[in-house]
Amino acid sequence: MSLLTLPFGVLVGFSLGLTGGGGSIFTVPLLVYGLSTLPREAIVISLAAVGATAFMGFVQRLRTKEVELGTGLLFAAAGMLGAPVGSLLGGHIPDTLLLGLFALLMLLVASRMWVQTLRNPEEASAVRALPASESERRGPACKRDPHGKLSMTSRCALALTLAGLFQPDGYPPGSGYFASYNYSD
Repeated sequence: MSLLTLPFGVLVGFSLGLTGGGGSIFTVPLLVYGLSTLPREAIVISLAAVGATAFMGFVQRLRTKEVELGTGLLFAAAGMLGAPVGSLLGGHIPDTLLLGLFALLMLLVASRMWVQTLRNPEEASAVRALPASESERRGPACKRDPHGKLSMTSRCALALTLAGLFQPDGYPPGSGYFASYNYSD
C-alpha cells in the first residue's frame, strides 16, 4: 500500500462531503494513475470506497434533515437496475477504451454543467422558485420550491430514473453522478 492512499482517500471524502459528488471522478484516476491499480480493480475499489463514504455523508445529512429520502431511494433503485448492465458491458470493453470513455464522459458532463451555469446562473442555485407556469415550460426537470423541498413531478421522476439507470460502469448506484445534469433540453 502506498503512502498516498490516505491523502487520496481524504481528498475523495472531502469532495463527497462538500458537493455530494465527485467520488468516482477522483477515485478511479487516483487509483489508476496515482497508485498504479489496474483499471478494473480501481472500479471495484471505487464502488466500495465511494459507496461507504457516501453512506457516511448520507447518515450525517439525514440527522440534519437535508436528505430527500424518496428522491434518493428512487434514484438508487433505478441505479441498481442499471448497474448490472453497465458491469456486464464494461467487462467486454478493453481497459484503455474504458478509461478513455470515462474521461470523455467526465469532459462532456463538466462542459455541459459549465455552459448551463454560465447561461442560466439561477439554475445553479440550490433553491429554484420560478412561477409554476414558467417552471413547467423551462429549466431543469427537477426543481425546488421556495423552502428548498424538491417538487417531485413526473418529469423529475423520469429524469432521476433515467439518470440512475444509465450510471456509467464504475459508479455506485445512486451516487449522484448525473444528479446535477440539466435534462430540460
